[in-house]
Amino acid sequence: MSTSSASTNSTIPAVVGSAAVQSPVSDELFVRVKTGGMELALRANDFTSISKMTSAQLSNDPDEIDGPDGPIPVFSLGEQLHCQLGMKTESWDDERTLISVEHDGQTAMLRVESASNPSKVRDALVRPFPEIGAAGHTRGLINAVVNTNPREEDPALALRLIFNPLAIMGVEIAPPKKKPAKKAAPKKAPKKVAKKSDQDTEENSKSNQLLAFVPGDVIRDIDHVFCLPLAAVAEVCNVYETINTDIESDVFKGYAVWRKIPVPVVNLGAIFGIADSAEQVEKRARERGRRLIIARVGADRLIGFYAQAQMQSMKVPAAIPVEIEAMKNLPVLGSFNTDFAKMVVPDLSSILDNNFGE
Repeated sequence: MSTSSASTNSTIPAVVGSAAVQSPVSDELFVRVKTGGMELALRANDFTSISKMTSAQLSNDPDEIDGPDGPIPVFSLGEQLHCQLGMKTESWDDERTLISVEHDGQTAMLRVESASNPSKVRDALVRPFPEIGAAGHTRGLINAVVNTNPREEDPALALRLIFNPLAIMGVEIAPPKKKPAKKAAPKKAPKKVAKKSDQDTEENSKSNQLLAFVPGDVIRDIDHVFCLPLAAVAEVCNVYETINTDIESDVFKGYAVWRKIPVPVVNLGAIFGIADSAEQVEKRARERGRRLIIARVGADRLIGFYAQAQMQSMKVPAAIPVEIEAMKNLPVLGSFNTDFAKMVVPDLSSILDNNFGE
C-alpha cells in the first residue's frame, strides 16, 4: 500500500447515511414452495388457490389444462427458474401441485412439487432483492428474500427467495415502491439542559471516525484502501455463514442473516475489478481470517461485504481529493490523498442498485 502526504486541509465527508434501519411490525402471509430440489417463498396475495393435479391432467398435455372457459396455460416453476435465471434446478417431472394465478381477467397455473400452508412473517424480515444480484433478471421473477425461520441462524435453513408468479406469465413488473419511513412524534424540549447520554457521546465520536479496509477478495498489494464513516458501519463480524442464492454472479455472493435480517453480501473487490482468484482468496481466509462488514445504506437498507482481517479505525484525516483513473465509471463517492494512504469511499447505494458503469 503506497502512501502520500496531504498539503491541503479538507475532510473525507460522511457520505453514507447512518440512520437506524427501520423495523416495521406488521405481518405478511407466505407459503413455501418446493420444486427442482429448491424451496422458495410465495406471497399469499399473489395466488388464488392451490390444488393437486388429477390423473387425467397428468396424462394430458402438461402445458395446459381444461378450464370452464377454455384451456388454461400451465407453467413449470422449475423450468422457468432454470431457463430464465440459469438456476441449477433438478428435474421438475414431479411437479404435481397447481397454483392458480389471476391477472387482468386472465388465469394461469403454476406447476410445483409442493406448497405449504400459509405462515406469518414480520415485515422487518422481508427485504427487496438488490439489483446488483438481479442484474440478469429481465422479468422480475425473483423480487425479494424472506427469513421464514427467525430462530434459525443458518441462512440456508432460514432464508427463502420470493418469486413473483406474474413474471412467469410474461407480465412486466414495476419495482415495488418504498414504504415511507414513519416520522417520529416531535419531542418536547426539556425544561432543564440534559447531560449527553452515552449513546449521544458514542455517535458524536463515530461521526469523526472512519474504518479503512481492503476487500476480502483482494489479497495482493494495491495502491489504495477503501474506507467508510464509522457511523455507517453497523457491525464488523468475525464469522458469518453466507448462503448462495444459486444465481451465478461474480459480484453478488448471496445472503447472510444478521440479527434475523437478510443482508445481501457482495464481492467488493470484484465490483472494482481488483479481485483475485477464488482459490487464492479462500486460502488467504483460512490462513489469516477475514471479517464480514455490515454497513447501513440510508435509513432502511443494509449491505455486507468481506474485508481482510487487518483493518484500521481512525479519526477522519486531513485529505485532498484525487482522481484515480482505475475508479472511472465505478461506484465511488470520492477518492482522497491522506497521510495514511490513498482512500476510496465506495458508493454502497449505487452498488445495491447496480447503478454504475458506462
